[in-house]
Amino acid sequence: MIAETLDRAADLLEPEGRWTQHANYRSEGGHILIRGVNAASYCLVGAIETVKSGPDTREAVSFVSRRVGVAATAWNDVPTRTQKQVVAKLRECAKIARKRGD
Repeated sequence: MIAETLDRAADLLEPEGRWTQHANYRSEGGHILIRGVNAASYCLVGAIETVKSGPDTREAVSFVSRRVGVAATAWNDVPTRTQKQVVAKLRECAKIARKRGD
């Protein structure tokens, strides 16, 4: 279910310092990681990939992209974007998905 995936991704990103830009995953020291194992922070897409795998991941990322009007990664990486905005957008998208039955 898309709504659950987006809520779980928001939960993962909500604690201070858990969000990043320009990489799906980063280590505690800020190094880019290829996989989310042992990651200390995540971008919007990395958080979704961490909480759900397979086709559900693509569906959830596409759902967010449609809501923000650009690729979710590009939206996440806007220089003025904040962690609070990303978490709020994930929650908003989860609420919309829930209403739609997604």
